[in-house]
Amino acid sequence: MSNILCIYAITGSANVTTFIQPEVNIGIKGMANTETFAIGFKGISAVVSKHHKTGFIHNQKTALDYAKTIESISQTHNILPLRFGTFVKSRKDVTDILSKHYDEFVLNLNKVNNKSEFGLKILCDSKQIENEIRRKYYSKENELKSTFHNGTPARSYLQAKFKEHLIEKELLKETDQIIKAINKRLDTFTSEMKSRKMITKNILVDAVYLIEKNQKEGFIDAIKNMESQYDNMNFVLTGPWPPYSFTDLTTK
Repeated sequence: MSNILCIYAITGSANVTTFIQPEVNIGIKGMANTETFAIGFKGISAVVSKHHKTGFIHNQKTALDYAKTIESISQTHNILPLRFGTFVKSRKDVTDILSKHYDEFVLNLNKVNNKSEFGLKILCDSKQIENEIRRKYYSKENELKSTFHNGTPARSYLQAKFKEHLIEKELLKETDQIIKAINKRLDTFTSEMKSRKMITKNILVDAVYLIEKNQKEGFIDAIKNMESQYDNMNFVLTGPWPPYSFTDLTTK
């Protein structure tokens, strides 16, 4: 029965001394309760486990086991997590990957060294913000009435559309100001961040942050303080995680 190797993560760095030594069992269970071990090349290693090709099943359980293994490795080592389903046929294939992408791996390992990833979703009632804007810009309606003073159906339609355009414009402006204020508060603790805004009507921000491990408590406290400041918003923080979102790797 032929075997395959699953690669979980790349660890170590040419500039980091605490890397996993090559060809050693690292004492962490992999998928299907297999043993994980390291295959090394020039100071970096790939953490792998061996599986029977015909007996391996891709399902939710194995995906969860995979994620748990990566989480366990990240507790004691600087890692670049690989996507689920990274399989090769032999040890030589592993060392070929390490050799081919060596510079890329070292660059990314140095970037995420001693850092963790946190996820942040900011939930809000956009309707409430919109209503506040409507009240704030109530005077605009008077301007519109003077602009479209003729009360014909066509004029009324244009007035309504123009009003909604102004409200939408101000809603986006208000959103940008809130996001800018939040990011300014978090910049002190953040090495890198990626975010998307207004994913849905109720998700103001969906962001990930790369944080120095010694900045963790300050980062969490800053978010707690902001949540008390923005009482109409809910800050959902997850992590720390291995730096999935901040490693752009090719293994082919």
